[in-house]
Amino acid sequence: KHVIAEKPIAGTVAEEEALLDTIEASPRLVAVNLFNRNAWYHHEIQAFIREGEIGDVAVISVSHQTAGLMPTEGHAPEGPPFHDCGMHYVDVARWYADSEYDRWNAQGVRMWGWKDPWWVNAHGSFRNGVVFSITQGFCYGQLAQTKVCNCGLEVIGTLGVVRMRHDFRTVTIEYHGVNRTATKAGP
Repeated sequence: KHVIAEKPIAGTVAEEEALLDTIEASPRLVAVNLFNRNAWYHHEIQAFIREGEIGDVAVISVSHQTAGLMPTEGHAPEGPPFHDCGMHYVDVARWYADSEYDRWNAQGVRMWGWKDPWWVNAHGSFRNGVVFSITQGFCYGQLAQTKVCNCGLEVIGTLGVVRMRHDFRTVTIEYHGVNRTATKAGP
């Protein structure tokens, strides 16, 4: 049978690589559910970009910063934040750029003496020259009385910009194109 899997597809990188070899040798279709590719808001943003409203895509900035859980309180077996959530944003940036990655730099910060980075920023460029920045962490206002997050996407073009923010309940898109300026919110 064909398979659709959740991430991660195995407990360790070595197991994932071994499984990938098996998948590639199989006649079956195997896909990992990357939920952002099915989200209504990404499809609307992509349509706005295709209409030429922001010109050529130049910069893609993704932020997914939440309070999350403290180390040892969860995220197993997914692992540290970038392995757990960041891989979605690596895919989103690549999707919006419509190109493969070319150059990048990254920095991760370990917090609370934890062995893995709890905050990561990766930035660089794609083969087509589009620049990207991905910031992801589970340490945003960790002990704030009211939990907040900084989650969203900004696509800067040569003529305009489109921004999306969400709080896990409501998504807000701000369209700033050459012919249209609008704001839309939805679940």
